[in-house]
Amino acid sequence: MLETCELVVVSPLTRAMETAAGMFGSVDGDGCVLMEATRAEAMKACERPALRCDARLRGGKKFVALEMVREQIGGNPCDRRRSVSEYRREFPGVDFSLIEDEDDVLWKPGRENREPEPVLRARARKFLDWCFDREEDSIIVVTHSAFMCNLMVEYCFGGHVPSENMREHMHAWPQNCECRPLVVVDTRRKLTTSPFYHAGGDPEDEEE
Repeated sequence: MLETCELVVVSPLTRAMETAAGMFGSVDGDGCVLMEATRAEAMKACERPALRCDARLRGGKKFVALEMVREQIGGNPCDRRRSVSEYRREFPGVDFSLIEDEDDVLWKPGRENREPEPVLRARARKFLDWCFDREEDSIIVVTHSAFMCNLMVEYCFGGHVPSENMREHMHAWPQNCECRPLVVVDTRRKLTTSPFYHAGGDPEDEEE
């Protein structure tokens, strides 16, 4: 999947972009620089090497930062993003053109400002619609546990009810750095069925 994906959508939070760079990057390589080297700095950053897009995984991929896939907004200081200018310097291989505001205008401190789950799920559904409007068929999303979990639940929109086995797989809280495949079929387009495709409902009884 790393080789064949056409688009990498990444949350504009440092830890997500570091993960994306770790997935697709290499210390040696001739591709674009995904992540610049940084020195350790007290209370701000840790030391990390510069990573270039691994030649084996490059394949014309686009790396796009998108606010829609960031972590549940508000409350926790770790879920506040830094300025786009800082990110452009540190992650030159990521396209930030879809981020509208230079600074984080969405995050506010305090539990009372935590993004409600229904709002988070509406954002997840909006992101699914965004994916349908893209020309790419294979997209990797580097995101966070709360958004990922709600995205998987929101996959059941429109009366789609997965089997018990699929529900256990999809609705479980994501582990750190977990990769979870999901095929969402848009009836307007023709896609090749993959091993991860699930049309909904309970599987047919094999004995029949």
